[in-house]
Amino acid sequence: ERLVYELVTTGELLVDLGSDQTSCHNPFSGGYYPVQLGFEEAKQLLSTNPGKFRTLVQESLKRHVAAINRLADKGMFFWDYGNAFLLEAQRAGADVEKRGANKTEFRYPSYVQHIMG
Repeated sequence: ERLVYELVTTGELLVDLGSDQTSCHNPFSGGYYPVQLGFEEAKQLLSTNPGKFRTLVQESLKRHVAAINRLADKGMFFWDYGNAFLLEAQRAGADVEKRGANKTEFRYPSYVQHIMG
């Protein structure tokens, strides 16, 4: 979101390449922390109210993808690193599906499948 802010206020795209490096293969057990909370607060919520933690993670994933989409629309090249980020973002309801394709195709390439071959 900070990079989107810079883009909107200055017109400058500060990054050319982007990828998510979180542990989204396990997002609801500490692999992905919601942006809405600080680290300690999120850890506490994870242990006391995992359902609320899950909801916040899914909201955060949607925000994360919205920012990526804005930056990609302006020229940033984004790829999935194979950590299930796009899958979990899709499950959260984020706009990650490739337009005109089936629901199993994402709008961004996978590092492992598409780039490394």
